[in-house]
Amino acid sequence: MKSLLRFWKSSRGSASVFLMLIIAPMFIFHAVLIDIVRIRIAERESDVSLKAALRSTLSAYDNVLKDYGLYALGLNEEDAEHLFQEVLSRNTEISATSRVWTLVRPAADEQSIQLKGLYTLANHTVFRQQILEEMKYRAPAEFTVQVMDKLMGGSNTVAALSGAAAFNKQAQEIESLVLKREQALDEAWDLLLKMKEKTAIFRAYHAIRLSELDQLSARIGIWDISAIQESLQALEKQNGRLAEALTVQSFALQELLKKAKENQQLIVEAQSNINALQSSITSLSEQMTDLQTLLRVIPQYTLLLEITKAETVRDAALLVSLQEAVTARLDEAQKLDDSIRSYVSTSAAAGTAPILTADAAAHIVKPGSYYALYKVEASSAAGLMNGFAGAMHATTPFLGDNRWTPERYGILSESNAAYAARASEVIASRQAEEDKRKQASASNDRERQTQLNRINEVVDQLKKLVAECGGLSGGQTIYESLEKGGSNPTSISLAAKYMEYNRVQPGSAPNGGVNSNGALSSGEAAKSRAFQLIDTIVPMITNLAGSFRDELYVNEFALEKFNYRTFGKQPEGGGKVIRSAALSNPQQHALYNQEAEYILYGHASCMLNQSSAYAEMFALRLAIRTTEALFSTEAKLIGAAGSPLLTIVWAAAEGAVKAYQDMTKLVDGLSVPVSEKLAGNAVTMNYKDYLRIFYMLHSNNLTTMSRMQALIEANTGRDLTTKHTYMQGHVVATERLWFFPFLEPLLDYEVKRNRVYIGHTAYMSY
Repeated sequence: MKSLLRFWKSSRGSASVFLMLIIAPMFIFHAVLIDIVRIRIAERESDVSLKAALRSTLSAYDNVLKDYGLYALGLNEEDAEHLFQEVLSRNTEISATSRVWTLVRPAADEQSIQLKGLYTLANHTVFRQQILEEMKYRAPAEFTVQVMDKLMGGSNTVAALSGAAAFNKQAQEIESLVLKREQALDEAWDLLLKMKEKTAIFRAYHAIRLSELDQLSARIGIWDISAIQESLQALEKQNGRLAEALTVQSFALQELLKKAKENQQLIVEAQSNINALQSSITSLSEQMTDLQTLLRVIPQYTLLLEITKAETVRDAALLVSLQEAVTARLDEAQKLDDSIRSYVSTSAAAGTAPILTADAAAHIVKPGSYYALYKVEASSAAGLMNGFAGAMHATTPFLGDNRWTPERYGILSESNAAYAARASEVIASRQAEEDKRKQASASNDRERQTQLNRINEVVDQLKKLVAECGGLSGGQTIYESLEKGGSNPTSISLAAKYMEYNRVQPGSAPNGGVNSNGALSSGEAAKSRAFQLIDTIVPMITNLAGSFRDELYVNEFALEKFNYRTFGKQPEGGGKVIRSAALSNPQQHALYNQEAEYILYGHASCMLNQSSAYAEMFALRLAIRTTEALFSTEAKLIGAAGSPLLTIVWAAAEGAVKAYQDMTKLVDGLSVPVSEKLAGNAVTMNYKDYLRIFYMLHSNNLTTMSRMQALIEANTGRDLTTKHTYMQGHVVATERLWFFPFLEPLLDYEVKRNRVYIGHTAYMSY
């Protein structure tokens, strides 16, 4: 015990112990640090090996798709995995077997090597991105030179088209107001004719009534009911007295007859008195009968007079209502004329170059005096009818200044005839002006129809421009597979396959533009589509640089990698045909001279697709040619005559003839001036340039990309749903730990015995 205590208290060896206490932690720290550093280096080297393997695998791209500027893995799944595993294994094998001393020697676990394709060229996002990469250096310059500079920088065509569209809208607005005005005036004239018809009926009817009243009044004379009743009473009394006297005489006669021989003279006298009395009684009876007849006629007369008064008031009210209706239609027409004047003046103030000047508008609108006179004339007959009704109302049957007399009858008859005569005079005075107005309107309608017929003839000729849908054999079979799924009813079309792959609705409509389904149906449809195109194209061209950049790339890809109607026909400066430099060899595709049109319109036949392109191309040429005609002297003369819509239709007819001539050149591969009058002959565009515009007009990458993918599969036989462009690689590399296998809690990886297992995943795409 004492020896141990002395040893403990001894200072010998304390330095060694101190050094051991210091060096041991430092050794452990550095040992751990070295293994951690080695693990991180192993991570980096395995990552490098993994990415090298991915790059090597992706280097085996599909050479056929490369011709389209698209890059995807050209190996099948088995070959791709074999190449990936081989490259990765060789990289790790070299590291593991190298005789040169290295800090780490990571080895790949063969069972852990995995290769997986994540995205294919069938994916619209991937497909679009590769197109953008392919076209971003060519499409902007190409489109700017071929379209933007020609329509904006090289000419004032866009500005002129805007002006033409403004002209057309103004003409349509004015024509709409004129048609409403003409309808109101037609209704006013019809009502005025109805007034005349009614006045003729009223005059005839009331003439009969007046005649009946006059006849009754003549029968009554100066009698009235009280005088007749007094006369009847007096006659009845007198008749009673005569009857009594007759009785007395009859009794006396009987007494005298008893002594006839003695009283012969008295009998004769008595008989004479009896005869006189009987004659007097008969006369009184006749007078009483006449008075009783008059007593029955007077109520009939007074009742007929009251009924006639009521009828004249009723008829006058009806005539006034017709006159008010005429006035209302005239007020409506006058307001429409005021709107036309205001529209023209407002357009001029806004600087929109009105198609009608204030002087030219005067040929369309009616002056205020026209409406004022019209209203006065329409109200004159109604006023006279009111006067007749008032005269009838003031007429009395027996007494007063206005009692019925022959003179009163004459006054009333003249008043009854006056309103009907006035209505006839108004119709006669206005007939010529109304005929002139209607003839002018009918003449404008006929002339407009004549001009529309000219456009119809051109449209019919356009339909005869049969599209060339030839080329290599099997074109319709290709369309069957593209749009109908082939002969197998259960299979889907190629286009539908890529739409479903990207969850695109098959009926997705273009984002902009006008109806593009098939050929034009009529001249009116052609004119409407032309101005509709202007309204769509002008803002599109103006905002093209910003909002349409990506669409521009995709559209130019379709025109660069695929063929179209005039592919291989476009001559260059020396007259030689321009040859395509596209590696996709569009001239060898099965759908020859029709692919770009199919991508744009998506119909299941060459004829429908090219007819749609023809229709829009003609509509755009018609818009430009119509614009040129609108600035001609002839258009100004027609406009000065006050027919805005006729000016537009005439200009469209003139433009249609020239637009058709342009079309015959365009479909033959030639270039035509954008506008001979607006840009000069030096600025030209060809069929392909117009397709560029229509691609922008119907910009819808969802459908166009699906059709491009379908065509690529049809041309190359490559199913893009299997063509991977984005790959994922995975490997687990192992590295031996030099010092302490108990480091697993400090690491993110699994440690077995003295080896750490480092799992790593990498992604790579074209």
